[in-house]
Amino acid sequence: MSPLGLEGILLRHGCYGEFSRYRLLTLLDKISDPGVRLFFDVWHALHTKFDGTPPRAAIDPLALGRVLSKVWLYERQSDGSYISDISGEDIRSNWNVKMMGQPLSEIIPLGGHKLVEERFNYLLEKQCVIHGFNVTQTKSHSYAERLYVPLMSKGGDPICIFGVSNYNRFFPDERDRHREVVKNFEVFSYDPKTLEAQEKLVFE
Repeated sequence: MSPLGLEGILLRHGCYGEFSRYRLLTLLDKISDPGVRLFFDVWHALHTKFDGTPPRAAIDPLALGRVLSKVWLYERQSDGSYISDISGEDIRSNWNVKMMGQPLSEIIPLGGHKLVEERFNYLLEKQCVIHGFNVTQTKSHSYAERLYVPLMSKGGDPICIFGVSNYNRFFPDERDRHREVVKNFEVFSYDPKTLEAQEKLVFE
C-alpha cells in the first residue's frame, strides 16, 4: 500500500466519490437509534475534553435529554462484582426487577450475569467502547441495541460502566423480520479515538 494510504490514492486521482465507498466503517456507521447516538456524542465529547476516560461527575443529565430514561450505570466493587447505581425508568420497566443498589448477579440470576461481567471486565481493561445488538429474553422486548463506555468513579478510579439500552419488540406476526434482524446481531469493541472496530466480542 502506498504511504498515501487508500484515501490519498483515491483523492490524488480525483476519485472523491470512491473514497466514501471504500472507507472503513466506524462505530458511527453501526449505531442505529438516534438516542444511542446522542448518548455516545455526549460521552465522546467529554472523552475528547479530558483526553481519556472522563469522570462520572462530568456527565450532565440535561445533555442526555430524552435518552436519560434509557441509561444505566454499574460500578465494580473490590470483590470484582458489579452494583447497579443508576437505572433509568425505561430500564426498570423492561426488566421489572429492583435494580438500584443491587448486585448484577441478583438482577440477572442463575449465573446469567457472568457473560455481562466478562464484557464489563473487558471494557474496563481496554477502556474502549462496546456496541451491539442482543436478543433479550423478557416479555416486554425482543432485542436491544446497547452501547456502554467507561467512566471514572467518584474516587477517581476507572471502575464505572455507563451505558444506554434501546429496547425493541417483535410481535408474533413479525417472525420473518425477526429472523432477518437476528442474523446481524453482533457486539464489537471500538477504539474511543478512531472509532474503528477493535474486536468482535464472543463470550461463552
